[in-house]
Parts: sequence; structure tokens; C-alpha cells
Amino acid sequence: MVFRIRRTSIPDVLVCLKDEFGIAIDSVRTDSIGKYAFVKLNPTHKYSIAFKYLQDYSYTLKDASGFEQTDSDVNKTGETDIFTPAMGNNMHVDAGLFLNCNISLASLKTLPMEFECYSGGVQSIRATAIGTHQHPVDYVVKYLLVTGVTQKISEISDSPEFEIDRAGVYNIYALCFEELQSGFNFLDLSILIPGTTTLVDLGNLILREQKCASISAKGVSFVVDECIGIRGLVWRDANKNGIQDLGEQGFKDYLVYLTDISRKIIDSIKTDFNGHYFFEKKTPALEYRIFLSPMAGYVFSKKGSGNMPDVDSDVDSSGWSELLSLREEGRQKLMQEFMKSVWQKLLIYMIYLCLLRVTQKSGSRQICLEWY
Repeated sequence: MVFRIRRTSIPDVLVCLKDEFGIAIDSVRTDSIGKYAFVKLNPTHKYSIAFKYLQDYSYTLKDASGFEQTDSDVNKTGETDIFTPAMGNNMHVDAGLFLNCNISLASLKTLPMEFECYSGGVQSIRATAIGTHQHPVDYVVKYLLVTGVTQKISEISDSPEFEIDRAGVYNIYALCFEELQSGFNFLDLSILIPGTTTLVDLGNLILREQKCASISAKGVSFVVDECIGIRGLVWRDANKNGIQDLGEQGFKDYLVYLTDISRKIIDSIKTDFNGHYFFEKKTPALEYRIFLSPMAGYVFSKKGSGNMPDVDSDVDSSGWSELLSLREEGRQKLMQEFMKSVWQKLLIYMIYLCLLRVTQKSGSRQICLEWY
């Protein structure tokens, strides 16, 4: 007497043969194509068959078609009714199973990037999962690097870290699927064409082929702009007109601060011999301010004197600039034409204060002007 599981491809499933009292008397495992067999059974005895529970699977409806050769013969617990083998005939006892497609992908968040903007070469963008991915046994989670507004899939990786070699808009998504070719829900990712296949294409493929697979509902976004530089000049305004005139000298070693929108300091630098400073590799995705701490004996020039933005001063009487922003419409054009050499001039009007010191000499008063 031969019993076998048919039309499935679940290997290594434990199948137990029981007597009429529910005591196991034999067991086998399904082969590579899901088949099993019990032989030389006594046609005068009564038996039942039980299939071991498989994690993440459920047994399908028993006797659904009414045709013994094509339907499932086990109940919801994976056991058959008690039966007596027929003399001289092989019996087919089949068990149909379906995967409980319960996939819960953890949310993704960005990790601190190794850079704030793209400044050339190869740089990394990274994400991490908040919590744990929940998925069936034998399923894997891979990560997709998606680029541009059209959401084209450019790379698939085992980790949520990718290298990029240009500025752009990037997203990282998690993809959970069955990678085993022998599995019911095997998803063949070799058909994806990097840089051509979109996230929507992949979603449609999963739906069309009714695969148990899932893409995270929300990806992590990275807007990686070309880096900008913020330049400026701190200079002594000898004639006090608030304009950088020919021959007026720069102020060496003046400490200049770069802050964020909330005035939190994020960088600082001292001016060079000629009074120039330069903050490199800053992202235009943020807004900045320039701040100079007032120096004893000096005051700042009037801001915007003469309405000459290329040569006048850009800080107020406290040493603060206005917000420096490239978020407005047309930012990309500005980045191309202007980012590499953004001049934020800090033309400081330094009024030399003098201290009057009165001394007595030869009976006359001498007024001595000393630079403070």
C-alpha cells in the first residue's frame, strides 16, 4: 500500500503513520519534490496519517473538490480520518498547505551620514531598521536603493548601506521575499534591470504573480545636493563708509562662526592673512547664519551700506548675518552656477576707537591719541 503527498514541492516534511488508537508506528519525510510513501500496510488494520505542523503554513480546506486525486485529505490540524487500506490498491493521501503571508517590515530611519552633501568621489548613505522584521521562515530581507522622482531601482543589497557617486534624490526600501527557487513564492529578482525597473514595476510584479512578498510602506529619503562653499571677508573699513574700498586691509585671525537656523554653532574658522574665510562642503539643504563675536575696541559697520551687495557689509550691529538659504525655486541652477564659490561678504566696519590720555608736560596740556 503506497501513500504519497502530490502536486506540492515541500521537502523534508515529517509524516507519521498512526494506528487506530493514535499511536505512531512509522514515520518518513517527504523527498525533494514533496512525495512520501508507506509500504506493506496490513489491509485488515486501521490507520491515520498526520503531517507535522510547519511554521508559517496552514492546511488548506479538506475535500474541497470532491475528487480524491486532486484535493487535500487532511483536516486543519494536518491529520486524516481513520481508514482501512484497500487490498491490492494504492491509496493517495494528499496534504495541501498554504503560506500564511504575514510579513511585518520594521520602519527605517536614517543614520548620521558620513557627509552632509556630495563633494566628489564615492560616499555612503545609510539607514537602519527600528525594531525587527517579522517574516516567514526561509524568507530574506534585502534593501533597495531607489533613485530619482521616477523611483528607479539602481541597486539591491543585503544591508541598508549604499555607495553613491553623484548628487541626487535617493530612497532606501526594505524588500521581504522568498529567495529559495524551490519555494512556492520564489521571487526572481534577476529580471530586474538596474536603473530601469521602478519600484512600481516591482510592486506590480508581486501582485500579478500573487507572490507572498512585501516592500516597506515608507522608505528613507536622502536629498544629496552638491556641496556649497560659503566665503567671506573681514576687513578694516578705514574711511568708515561701510564699503570695501581699494587699499583697505583684511583682518587676520578673526574667528568666524557658522550656525544653523536656530543659531547653534556647527563650524568655525579663522580668517587668513588677507582676512578671507571659507567654509567648505556645506549642504544647501540647510539654512545658515554667519556670526562674528564683537571684538573689544571695534564696532560693526552699518549693514548694507550703499545697497552694494558685492562690496558692503552683511552683518548687523551684533555680528549676525541674515539666514543664508538656497531652498527657493531654482536652487539647482544656483548650485551649478554659484555653489562652488558662494561669497558671503562680511565687510566689517571697524571704527578705531581712541582713548584720550591727558598728560602734563612743561606746564602745557598734551593730548595723545592712542589706538585702543
